[in-house]
Amino acid sequence: MEFSDLMLDVLYSFLALYFVDMVNMDPGGAAMAISVWTVVGLAGDFLLIPLLERVKGLDYLRVSVALELILYPAFLLVEPLWL
Repeated sequence: MEFSDLMLDVLYSFLALYFVDMVNMDPGGAAMAISVWTVVGLAGDFLLIPLLERVKGLDYLRVSVALELILYPAFLLVEPLWL
């Protein structure tokens, strides 16, 4: 769980720089992307409680970490913004 939290903290802290430098977005677009990321994360936190009442927490954690190990490097390596 600490690994997952660390990965999200690192991603969130460098996300604006990534959008401006690597994706060549303007700073306003990067700010909008950060805003969307924050709102979706907040909604996900609220939806997580009902999900954990139906699914075992350890199973959810294993699946989410496995997905993160695949999606995080793919996000950093793939250049197109639409993906």
